[in-house]
Amino acid sequence: MKKILLLLALVPTAFFAQEESTKEKATLSANFNVSEPTVVGLSLELPYEIKKDDEISTKKRKKYAKSAVFNLSYATMCYGSNNDLTGQGFEIQAGSRTYFNEQNHEKFYYESFLSYGSVKYDETFFNGTYSYWSLIDGNIGYKLKIAKGFYVDPSAGFNWKWEVKGKGAVDNKNIDNLIYRFGVKLGFQF
Repeated sequence: MKKILLLLALVPTAFFAQEESTKEKATLSANFNVSEPTVVGLSLELPYEIKKDDEISTKKRKKYAKSAVFNLSYATMCYGSNNDLTGQGFEIQAGSRTYFNEQNHEKFYYESFLSYGSVKYDETFFNGTYSYWSLIDGNIGYKLKIAKGFYVDPSAGFNWKWEVKGKGAVDNKNIDNLIYRFGVKLGFQF
């Protein structure tokens, strides 16, 4: 667990290796995703730009609007075929976002995350912990400015979870590895 958290803390340094300054401000958002697990939390987007060569001519250089994104969320998840067991836990995500718009950090984007999550079940007849991590965790979305400094950010994506061996009564057999996710973020720039 400590090694995974250390890895999550060090991953963002790779995102800033080729960064250039940008005038965009950071965005703090309330994050909600419907999936397994369903999460509610906070998201922090830190914008930056990366220069890349245009494939047609090396004289032209394109700037891609990019951001580092960090999510910390409270997670709930149902276990079992009839969804009668509900666990509670957390999910941590660190990743990057690339906008199709080269000038601003808004409109259509795709993002990719490194994720870790853990959900604990504490019922009188069922105790255990379900944990997972993922390198294949992506979304596509649209960041829309609704007022000065305020944004709404709907997204859809998927996550391929690599499960850690379940603890207690959790055997990981009733949980899908590939999950789809639909979510929305409401945020402001500061």
